[in-house]
Amino acid sequence: MIVVADTGPIIALGTVGRIALLEIFEAPIVIPPHVRRELLSKPTSETQEIERSLSRRIQVRDVPSLREPTKEVVNRLDLGEQEAVSLAAGSDEETLLIIDDQAGRRAARRLDCSVTGVIGVLLRAKEVDQIEAVGPLLEEMRSAGYWLSDEIIEHARTMADETTSPNNADGDNP
Repeated sequence: MIVVADTGPIIALGTVGRIALLEIFEAPIVIPPHVRRELLSKPTSETQEIERSLSRRIQVRDVPSLREPTKEVVNRLDLGEQEAVSLAAGSDEETLLIIDDQAGRRAARRLDCSVTGVIGVLLRAKEVDQIEAVGPLLEEMRSAGYWLSDEIIEHARTMADETTSPNNADGDNP
């Protein structure tokens, strides 16, 4: 198995110092060349962690030649998403694609790719006791500028069993 990651989830995890959570899948983590360029194109607070991850845990792989059906499905995506989806779809190995872009996720599903996003990574990390809670990390990502709606965060908290009851709105245990 391999894990193909798009730019957004790596940046989101980098904003909270948690790119290493990608290792929970116990598989090589790969990105296409354009995703690498996107990750390094704008110096930000998470750039150092991203650079360390690119040298230690994330491999860059070229995108295989695309067959016509794949080209048609990905042609309207941004270049990073095109390459990430194409790399996942063109792999001969079992592949998990980590992508948050909705159009990219739809394209990947049309090509029968297994898909998750940064929330899926955090849910899995909590499940295997690598993190204590999903909600605070999502709030931290949002505070750092990663777009997450209230609805998405609330849904993730529900999935992680982190919702508070009306009688316990401050989140403390009774």
